[in-house]
Amino acid sequence: MMKIESSFGFKFFPLLAGVLVLLSTFAGCQTASPELLIQGKAASKLTAMAADAINAWDREIAAVDADLTRAEIKLGKLNQVAAPALKWVDLMKAKGQQEQWNARILEVTADLNKLKNDQFRVAKLQLNVELLSAGLRYTSVIQIDELATGQVTAYEELRDNLQRQVTALSEKRGALAKARNTARSTAMNVFAQYKNWKVQKVSSITYNVSGQGLGMETALTTGRWEYNSDKDQLTSLDNAAVTLRKVLTGK
Repeated sequence: MMKIESSFGFKFFPLLAGVLVLLSTFAGCQTASPELLIQGKAASKLTAMAADAINAWDREIAAVDADLTRAEIKLGKLNQVAAPALKWVDLMKAKGQQEQWNARILEVTADLNKLKNDQFRVAKLQLNVELLSAGLRYTSVIQIDELATGQVTAYEELRDNLQRQVTALSEKRGALAKARNTARSTAMNVFAQYKNWKVQKVSSITYNVSGQGLGMETALTTGRWEYNSDKDQLTSLDNAAVTLRKVLTGK
């Protein structure tokens, strides 16, 4: 007998309750009708497909969450180091406008080592002032040393790379969660209809199972499957059933 309970240890309570009822039916299969037994076997196989996939999605989401947390912390640490440097650039720009500076290059050297944390250090802080016909033009140079690697990168480039990582990981997490939640709700709706499925005996070990809730198009529809009792295997027989399997398993 398959271990349904462990597969649904992720608070899948409504479906779990139904599976437990189904298991009690299997336990008394001497009195259960052959049709009900095959209906129940098919329903168990489909819900187990979803359970295994959902557990895999949960593991993948946990891994993405860990990567996302690291990227967000790293971005926060970067901005923490860069904040005083950016403030200095803004103050110098305001002073230059106020005092009508000529062309010059300003660079912080004496206190630069103070601009660091456990991940980053400001390696260079410079403001270039150019005198143009339209007025003053300011170009800031903020270079960041990543302490773990010793790699020095322009602040803007490093910030944008980390922000892209955060965005990509957030989008990946959203897609995984959507697939997981769709599989969960679909499996519950499939299981709720198993007693209405039609069972046709093909041979001593194979049965066709068809009916509403066994296929997927834009929503649940009818589908056809073959159950092999010798192999305890459920195989999709039409496109709607293939699509339903993809929704339940992601593949």
